Amino acid sequence: MRKGLFAGITAYLLWGFAAFYWRLISDVPALEVLGHRIVWSLPVLVLTLLFARRWREVWEVSPRDRVRLAIAGVAVTVNWGLFVWAIFLERVVEASLAYYINPFLSVLIGVLVFGERLSRLQRVALGLAGSGVAVMVVAERIVPWMALAIAVSFATYGAVKKTTSTAAPVVALTWEVVFAYPLALIGFTFLVDVPGSFGADPLTTAVLIGAGAVTVLPLVFFGAAVRSIPLAWVGMLQVITPTLLFLEGAFLVGEVVSTGRWVGFTLVWVAVATFITDATRRVRA
Repeated sequence: MRKGLFAGITAYLLWGFAAFYWRLISDVPALEVLGHRIVWSLPVLVLTLLFARRWREVWEVSPRDRVRLAIAGVAVTVNWGLFVWAIFLERVVEASLAYYINPFLSVLIGVLVFGERLSRLQRVALGLAGSGVAVMVVAERIVPWMALAIAVSFATYGAVKKTTSTAAPVVALTWEVVFAYPLALIGFTFLVDVPGSFGADPLTTAVLIGAGAVTVLPLVFFGAAVRSIPLAWVGMLQVITPTLLFLEGAFLVGEVVSTGRWVGFTLVWVAVATFITDATRRVRA
């Protein structure tokens, strides 16, 4: 459980700071960035498998798991594209709302599908966080469609990952990227004028190539977490990412944050503190 908590916290910290990375190429079309994320992820994974001497495990994945990893690959590809799009549109605060909504979906799936149970403090934390999100939605007086789409795609990804029996997260992620690869090739063939922004200048080219490592690393940690701790815990830990995104959007990008959002985020932060306190107590026990 300690390793699972460490892996989950690390993954969400990396995702939270990734917005700085993508902003380096904000002038590149989001679909082109998405294609490069997929294309350069596979070499990173292949090198990782060779270094860890786990290449044989790739071929030992069962047909059942391969089907589920194909679904996970599509779900995470949609999530990548929407997230990058939100960053480029300077809707970082709305992207943060997505990752506050997602824990509720993860908790709901964990309870209804996997039969997980919540402690009393976890139920209190869930109620506080739900109230915070409700305040934010009411304050904006609009349906945050982008936030909902990002949340649903990532919750689907996490739930599918939970049902696979593949041992190594890097092995599972390799299959996901393999299944997503055709989507990238179709995009480059019909939607992007190759080479596009690649090669335009040294910085843009380096950032696009580095997109593979930036994409793969947090997903490896996430895969380890989702296999080691309850899905409800994974969902609640996820609020680390949107908190970082909110702070970036409010204080660095300069997005306007209403009073309602401040109230909502405060409730969510109290919920996070409650949940982490309970999780820490359980790990020690």
